[in-house]
Amino acid sequence: MILIYGQLKNFLKGLKVSENDHNKWYGYQFNSNIVKDSPEYYNQFFHCNLETLVFNGNYLYETINYLNPINANEENLMKTFITKSPKLNTLILCDNNFNKYFLDSIAEALREKNNIKYLSFCHSQIDGDKFKSLLPIFYAPLPSQKEKKEKEEKNEIKDKKRKKSR
Repeated sequence: MILIYGQLKNFLKGLKVSENDHNKWYGYQFNSNIVKDSPEYYNQFFHCNLETLVFNGNYLYETINYLNPINANEENLMKTFITKSPKLNTLILCDNNFNKYFLDSIAEALREKNNIKYLSFCHSQIDGDKFKSLLPIFYAPLPSQKEKKEKEEKNEIKDKKRKKSR
């Protein structure tokens, strides 16, 4: 089954639910502390407890460059999915065709919150330019020299206290 990114986006949009939606679907509110017909009653919140997303053999082409400041108000659904899914630890995107914007959206999300333990792009079409989009998720920025010096000073103080207590 081959899906396009629009169908994945619809799936991700479906994970955003308001109290009004929940009440329509199930006949009761999810959070009974929220007053019916209040603004909060209609606000949609992202709910997802998936641990693994396997989405193989698709064409995942994003049309929006989320790194461009012009698109700052556009919602990056992949970023929302990755950062607001507390249990998500496996992302398998094998045998896919991607464009750079889609990979940028994943990389941006993983830079912000990376609890992914297993990430697979095997047999996917990723050339050099697209791979550059993913590079930031494979390295951590080095601490500044000031932070390093402060950490060393704190360690020295701890060592002196230990020696005095003996």
